[in-house]
Amino acid sequence: AAPLRVRARAPLARQVSVLVRRALVSKRGELFTPLEFAMHASLAATFGLLWWRAAAWTPATDAKDARVAKLGSLLFFVVAHWSWTPCFQVVGAFPGERAILTKERACECYSIEAYALAKMVVDVPVHSVLPTFFLAVLLPLAGVPLASFGKVWLVVQLVAQASAAAGAAIAA
Repeated sequence: AAPLRVRARAPLARQVSVLVRRALVSKRGELFTPLEFAMHASLAATFGLLWWRAAAWTPATDAKDARVAKLGSLLFFVVAHWSWTPCFQVVGAFPGERAILTKERACECYSIEAYALAKMVVDVPVHSVLPTFFLAVLLPLAGVPLASFGKVWLVVQLVAQASAAAGAAIAA
């Protein structure tokens, strides 16, 4: 019997860097389309018009409790939107990657650890672009103070990342 040949693999860092570059190219075409930005801009503008200046302070007409309630209802819809959008983006993308992953894993091109690390390195920043764009359109329309932008951004980012992770778990 012929001896088995063991194929040498590149170091994990090299595997991850190659997979990250490839994933960035494919993600750019998937998520960053003009249609995607237009959809989120129009939805943010719609929310912004529905809650026009809702969080703005007007001393004569608005009590603090009323502003908080308006802002709370706006944030509910924002969080609801970003809790399903990334999930469906990830679930929809995974079946297309599965065939390539299976073929490349059969050829032992890279380890599954390299694939998972590259996926995480790419997905975290990629899934933060559209929520940031969405909030940049929405929050000024709703009159949210600039000092609150960071807190709202952080909450929406955490929700979007958790949603994308849930989508990856469902797809896997």
